[in-house]
Amino acid sequence: MSNEKQNSSPKLKEAMEEIKEILNKHDIAASVILHEVGFSEFLFKIDPSYSCCFFEGNMLRVKAKAVDYAGGATERNQKIADTSNMLHHLVETGNHVRETMAELSKKIDDLCEAEHFGSSGEIKL
Repeated sequence: MSNEKQNSSPKLKEAMEEIKEILNKHDIAASVILHEVGFSEFLFKIDPSYSCCFFEGNMLRVKAKAVDYAGGATERNQKIADTSNMLHHLVETGNHVRETMAELSKKIDDLCEAEHFGSSGEIKL
């Protein structure tokens, strides 16, 4: 390995690929954050079969025309309802996780009088 700073973690990339396989196998959506010292990986998977959302490159697309579905407006309406439910749950659960982690992080920082700096997670105690 060179002396250049690595921008990603092979371990996290491998773990995230395994998680993607599991999500695809079980046809489920997810918001996933993985971490190891100095690195993190994020996945926002919103394209299970029951969703009308998908990413095309970096662009979020919504398949919302009745003509796009074999079942017409009825199938489209169900996909939109299921997608809305999926996003609602991901947001609500994500907010709960974020609030809990933020509180825990602040408590540990206050206890240790930590100051965060740099991108590798270094703290000054």
